[in-house]
Amino acid sequence: MDTSESTAFESVEITRVELGRDLEPAFLNERIPITIGITAHSGVPGEEPTESVPLVVTFVDPQDPDEVGCSSNGMLFDLVGDGVEHEYEGFIWPPNNCAHLTGKTVTLQIELDPTAEQPLIEPLVLSQARAEEPANAACRNPEPGCVQEFRLEIPESNQVDIEFAGFDSESSVGVIPPLALPTEGTPERATPILVAQNLLVFNGRDPYESPIDADTIPAELLAANPDIAEELRFGRSPDQVETLDDLPGPLHLRYEITAAADGETWLPLGIGEGDATVDEAVLTELLPGTPNVIAHDLYLEGAAYDAVLDPEQWLGEEAFVVRSCFTTDFPQFRALADEAKCRTIDVLLVPQGDVESGATSFGFDRESNSSHGNSRIKLESRFATSNHVGLDGVFSNTEANLTVKGDIGKSFTLDLVRANATLDAPLLGDRSVDVGLRIFNDDVFSFAEQASGLTVSEDVVFSRSKTIVRARFMFGPVPVSFNLDAGGAVGILAEGSATFLQGEEACRPHLPLASAEDFESRAAQEQVIANIESTIEQLPAGPVKTLLRQILLAPLRNVVTGNPFDPGESSLSECVALEASVGPTMNLTASAFGGIDIGIAKAGVQLDLVLAQVDLPLTGKLSLGRNEQSQFLAFASTQLDLIFQPLDGDLKLVGKLKLGPFKKSKSVSIVKFRVDPIEKSLLSRSTLAAEVLTP
Repeated sequence: MDTSESTAFESVEITRVELGRDLEPAFLNERIPITIGITAHSGVPGEEPTESVPLVVTFVDPQDPDEVGCSSNGMLFDLVGDGVEHEYEGFIWPPNNCAHLTGKTVTLQIELDPTAEQPLIEPLVLSQARAEEPANAACRNPEPGCVQEFRLEIPESNQVDIEFAGFDSESSVGVIPPLALPTEGTPERATPILVAQNLLVFNGRDPYESPIDADTIPAELLAANPDIAEELRFGRSPDQVETLDDLPGPLHLRYEITAAADGETWLPLGIGEGDATVDEAVLTELLPGTPNVIAHDLYLEGAAYDAVLDPEQWLGEEAFVVRSCFTTDFPQFRALADEAKCRTIDVLLVPQGDVESGATSFGFDRESNSSHGNSRIKLESRFATSNHVGLDGVFSNTEANLTVKGDIGKSFTLDLVRANATLDAPLLGDRSVDVGLRIFNDDVFSFAEQASGLTVSEDVVFSRSKTIVRARFMFGPVPVSFNLDAGGAVGILAEGSATFLQGEEACRPHLPLASAEDFESRAAQEQVIANIESTIEQLPAGPVKTLLRQILLAPLRNVVTGNPFDPGESSLSECVALEASVGPTMNLTASAFGGIDIGIAKAGVQLDLVLAQVDLPLTGKLSLGRNEQSQFLAFASTQLDLIFQPLDGDLKLVGKLKLGPFKKSKSVSIVKFRVDPIEKSLLSRSTLAAEVLTP
């Protein structure tokens, strides 16, 4: 179609339409993948314009397509005027207002920017009867005219179906965890080998009908249509509305692992839940029509852990396969009875490192990285601490980074928070402190000081807001623009001291002698290590022996250095002591402003979304001293706890359409997240008492 008078494009043609599933038949309220090829030619010589254009799909009767059909949805695509076919992928679905077409053969009608004064193309009807018409002539794939005809049915007994749309992980490399040592207080939480993300789609329920909190409907919508709250109940009672995203029964999700070279022996992985692990996760609700991201921390334990250490099973293997499977307590219209739906991903499992014992320096370090969300909104986090003791002094650093990224009609990336607190206390020379806080890419606080001895006491909180993106999303056939903002309070606490002291009396409180209980605890820890060493030593020399030392002994020597306790036979002559209580706090939420009010549509944004709530307190005591025999002595005790609530809530467009098959009050969900709060000890380590560093 010639569009040179109204747009930057001379012509625009749909050249490919393919559907990504077997549609014999298609079911009401079932998501259907679609790939559309579009070729656009520039209307300006020498230029290749790019414009964001809404594409709208409608289900119609192939024999009488001009009669009112039923709405699917709109999608925003960036058309490129370079004369080359570009493929665009999306999803369509026949919602409840397609019920009058069920039991019949239907086809698709495709329009580009149909609400414009001069649309980019004539409506393209993909019926056999119109395959040779001029509007269809350019569409040749997968067959001439891109014919798509299929029956539309209502699932038997109004059954639903859960589509397993994807399974992946942010990282494909996991570290084999160490054995647990006897310890006092709250033990460290093991590092998961994988953070698994499942994409589940709830088919069989209308994606345009979801629970609405009437109190959060935009005021301008209520003013323009006082009945909108009642219309958004979709003819249901308030109690029934609350169950719109409820599954008919529980969904059970489990994970298993096997070595790639095995492929037959599948052993269960633990699923992180609170401060424990469980065998399965149980889901009772999903948002209809859109991918629901279900994320879990996966732990190598039990029979799977034993197999990784067993030379007769998987010891020495690096390549593994993780499988995610779910079953339901209700029938599904695209599943066989009692058959699980599964997906797999490939992962590498590697040992933590080499064995070091009797070190002149050691570090108590921990890093935790995670990602929550989906392609529309994703929150990436990194929490890390590094605490080192060596012959030259002591050092502590804690960092927290949060980034939000995604694509809602426009891609975006924004660093929400970067916080750091560093204390450095060498035995000789000045001690220093450096505290920084950056919010939304702006430096809001910094404190740095250097002196022979110093004390810091900073506790600051800042409130800030910033627009993340000018977003666009389709509300039926109409694109709606709105600002998505982030805001809230972020603070950082840094209290502590770095002091140089002289003499036994001044230094001994910072380099305590071992008590009877300390000797007992150390003996229990060393016995665990000795038992492992004894078992390994019985093996013949070779790669298996080396590998077991890397897997089992190296991590334990990061906790128990192997250095002897200070017997206290020689008085302390000098020491440097660092004591700190540091960490950031964050409470960030999203807000949205915008909407549309034209003749055919009035819509606004409904938002109740927590981006991140974080409390990351580190308490640490690090000391280094020298006695009258010129021996170096060290003491370290660190505790880092994490309380983290990532992405929780939803973002919707709500309103009313007044155009053809789209006539309806509806709610369109953009994202919905339900993530349980994360509370765990990231680091809990202590030398128990002063140790003699082995030179």
